[in-house]
Amino acid sequence: MIFYAEPRDPDQKPKAVADEESLEARWVTVEEFKAFSKIRGYELVDWGNYIDNGGQIFPMSTFTDEVEDVPLPPNLAAIVEVLSSKAPASALQPLLTPSVKPNEPLRAGRTRTLMHMAASHSAEATVMMVKHGGRVLKASNLIHFAAKECSPDVLEVLLHQLLEEASPEMCIGNIMTPVIGNTVSDIAKGQNAKVLQAFIEKLKS
Repeated sequence: MIFYAEPRDPDQKPKAVADEESLEARWVTVEEFKAFSKIRGYELVDWGNYIDNGGQIFPMSTFTDEVEDVPLPPNLAAIVEVLSSKAPASALQPLLTPSVKPNEPLRAGRTRTLMHMAASHSAEATVMMVKHGGRVLKASNLIHFAAKECSPDVLEVLLHQLLEEASPEMCIGNIMTPVIGNTVSDIAKGQNAKVLQAFIEKLKS
């Protein structure tokens, strides 16, 4: 494993007194290094050329303990930061590049997506994320999540978005499909339960 570092003090003088490890330390260019009559190995030439040619240097945050989450890619991390900080939903717009997939789990083996976070953030953020994702919802998990965790206006936005994507029969099927043993009707409480009931009555009418 190779670590890249820069001195805290650029004026710091390299080692000048010989010891059992080496004779001295010196800052040199790749070409100057190659001109030495005796060097231990050419790995430094390869790494020097790598850096000189714009090779990527990964941040220390790439290293994690075995039980820790791997850091998110910078573009996803920026979106998560906006959604976590409750910043205006408009701040999402420049971050939603074509590579961003709002319905895919943020981490392997998990279910939480950017869409879930948007639903917790605001109705505007949810709609923005839905439109960016090509108007495709993984309806069951998201509607269940919204019924339990989100405000009534966000739940209503998601329910109507679902109706635009599927027939009334499919909408009812999604709502009535148990997730971890519970349907949306089981977990919706208070105002969310009223929003859900009004939506179901609309579907049946």
